[in-house]
Amino acid sequence: MGQCQWYPLYVDFCADRSPMTLDVQYGADVSEAVVTASFYNGSQRCGMAYSAMPGPALTARSHAVSFTASTISLSDEDHPLLCPLPATTTRVVVQLWERGRPAVPLLTKEFGHTYTFTQP
Repeated sequence: MGQCQWYPLYVDFCADRSPMTLDVQYGADVSEAVVTASFYNGSQRCGMAYSAMPGPALTARSHAVSFTASTISLSDEDHPLLCPLPATTTRVVVQLWERGRPAVPLLTKEFGHTYTFTQP
């Protein structure tokens, strides 16, 4: 775990060196696709990875498009740490969004995987 600076004034805690690649296929065109992966312990979100799509848009006619997120944020601007460490999560919720549209995911898929976030 370390500190990650996303914006000039915003620093949060993150799990670095944890790249993940998500292949997404969707039945409609998405001009500015964004994929998030949220790590949950029960109903408590303990971390979130974010990836904006580089390059061409996600289209209904395309095969799966890969999104890569290399950092999992373990805090947000309201909470220094979302879950006390060590934190074990039991599920990952992956969502597809379109930038600039209402905050409603276009697609949601849940996976049962266990991850543990610890402080070195």
